[in-house]
Amino acid sequence: NWDYFILLVAKTGMRFSEALALTPKDFDFAHQTLSISKTWDYKGKGGFQPTKNKSSVRKIQIDWQTVIQFSELVKHLPEDKPIFVNSTVYNSTVNDILGRHCKACNIPIISVHGLRHTHASLLLFTGVSIASVARRLGHSSMTTTQKTYLHIIQELENKDIDLVMRSLSSLTKRLNRLALIKGDKKDAIRKGGILISSVVESSSIMSSPAKLQTNG
Repeated sequence: NWDYFILLVAKTGMRFSEALALTPKDFDFAHQTLSISKTWDYKGKGGFQPTKNKSSVRKIQIDWQTVIQFSELVKHLPEDKPIFVNSTVYNSTVNDILGRHCKACNIPIISVHGLRHTHASLLLFTGVSIASVARRLGHSSMTTTQKTYLHIIQELENKDIDLVMRSLSSLTKRLNRLALIKGDKKDAIRKGGILISSVVESSSIMSSPAKLQTNG
């Protein structure tokens, strides 16, 4: 059932050839993990092949819903046989099925490989680190992830800048209110400088093991 295949790629970010090579023994339902250690030669004569690079050999954490769905799906299948392959497979076939689903949902049509990018993009937007995304996708280095998703990273940086500016604005308002409460309007800026210096000093103490020992 290619619907299960599409679901799994969307939830794991696997490459097309990696997903084709999955066998029942690659699932560890008790620990909610999926082992990627091989690919399927769908462009040639079929059969298992090595992964794209050493970093592509990895374990991917899966959610409990996927565990329930696939534990039932693979229950009576041969342990060392591909789950989704029983004849020649073309990526165009799966892309056509995915395309029909996209049309039915009235959303832009994407390919199976596009699901991999969608998976990574969603993780980055929810705050998952670049390092974790790189490991999950099986990239050889974080540089590959950074180059591939540069536009998303830049958009997230812009959001961070906005957050910093709002935080600074909020801090200034609080300092001004503090000065007004104490009846010293002209002293607001000076108090702000003292407070910021205290924050910086506290941060440096927290980040220094030697200072932590000195200060008990």
